[in-house]
Amino acid sequence: GYAGTLQEETVAEAKGVYTSTSAGAPALRTPAHLAAYTDGLEVLDPGIVPVQSWRPEFDGDAEYDLGKPGVLGVVARVP
Repeated sequence: GYAGTLQEETVAEAKGVYTSTSAGAPALRTPAHLAAYTDGLEVLDPGIVPVQSWRPEFDGDAEYDLGKPGVLGVVARVP
């Protein structure tokens, strides 16, 4: 549908801009993909969330939508 095409165009445009920087190309991953990296580790609160929602003093009340595009982050440690 239109929304999927629009999102694909936005992703393609973002990749083009990012690839032209010294950082290289971005890697697009879903929350489930990121979770696979944490198998066997202790995931710290708040878990996999947009990076702007992760902070050490997290109180559990932050609202976020994992369906929106953005940069996700997760912090985990060896138990």
